[in-house]
Amino acid sequence: MANGEFTNILVHTNVTRYVEFKQIDGSFVHRYNKVSKVPATEYEAISSGLIGLFEKRRLKNFLQWVAQYKEDEISTHKGLNLDQDTTDTVYNKFGLEDGTKNFIGHAMGLFDNDSYLQEPARPAIERIILYVQSVARFGKSPYLYPLYGLGELPQGFSRLSAIYGGTFMLGTPINKILYDKEGKVEGLNLQLDGKEETTKSKVIIADPTYFPDKVSKTQKLIRTISIVDQLPLKNGETSGQIIITGKESGRKNDIYIALIGSEHKVSPPGKNVAIVSTIIEGDTAPHLQISSAFKILGIKDFNYTFMGISEIFEPIEDGSKDGVFISKSYDATSHFESVTEDVKDIYFRVMGKPLKLTKLDEGEFNAFA
Repeated sequence: MANGEFTNILVHTNVTRYVEFKQIDGSFVHRYNKVSKVPATEYEAISSGLIGLFEKRRLKNFLQWVAQYKEDEISTHKGLNLDQDTTDTVYNKFGLEDGTKNFIGHAMGLFDNDSYLQEPARPAIERIILYVQSVARFGKSPYLYPLYGLGELPQGFSRLSAIYGGTFMLGTPINKILYDKEGKVEGLNLQLDGKEETTKSKVIIADPTYFPDKVSKTQKLIRTISIVDQLPLKNGETSGQIIITGKESGRKNDIYIALIGSEHKVSPPGKNVAIVSTIIEGDTAPHLQISSAFKILGIKDFNYTFMGISEIFEPIEDGSKDGVFISKSYDATSHFESVTEDVKDIYFRVMGKPLKLTKLDEGEFNAFA
């Protein structure tokens, strides 16, 4: 997200010195058996083909209210209390139809199911504001993508870490986690160049797969990567995100399609990469659950499709007892906002205070206050 928290972290930590970004051309939703651009302003709402004539005015009024809402000015609230009224109540205040609620919540608010409708409206409205502000920052769409692919992000952080004394040991086997008599972590026993080595640490931050006994399995995820010749975008866009909402596909969870190509340096000219992801539901074969995405992409065989299924884990405890702080697994979304929230949560658990970003001084690394 161009105006999202992850982008702010990249800027404030100066990781952007190592990574270049290019905007994604558009944000789209699948409705009425076609791919349509998501309106992000009251002006786009008027011309959108997603909704009817009378609904366009109601959507325009809703987006105007979102843009003008100010917490300390009661006159902008229209009698709504975002901490008490549900999101569905806010939608109904503007007379929005179910189909409009659907694409606002899923394509702009980026919720992956409808449970948010019966919860207090503040998080949803904040997400919609973030979406609109992200579009306004560069125009066209709210999304940025790193040139040469997502692998540039950890590479950028590893370079920055090395400058300030960090050490990276890629592909290093871990023999054993070491604990003291009180059950607190005290280090790792590693296998380095055929020899056992021990490194000391009072804190370990880890992916959940390193600690299967300390996590619970919540769901399963399917993610596919396909090489395609053409994109299902009608106005010359060469990249985009398409969301197939659960209601459109007869599912509970949304299906995400991320489209990138040669302009983002991830493929040669004439070829594009399509990444499809969603939560697996029920006993139906996983690849059949995303058949609607394959239909949109025009994929009829799987010669150039790579498919993976992974389990989604989350930590059972917060890590304060033993000093082992575990992240959640990646979810099906492609916009990194949920990952950023997890990073901030880990920071709070480790440090005991919220992550606050401060400006970098010349030659000084003080991004994490």
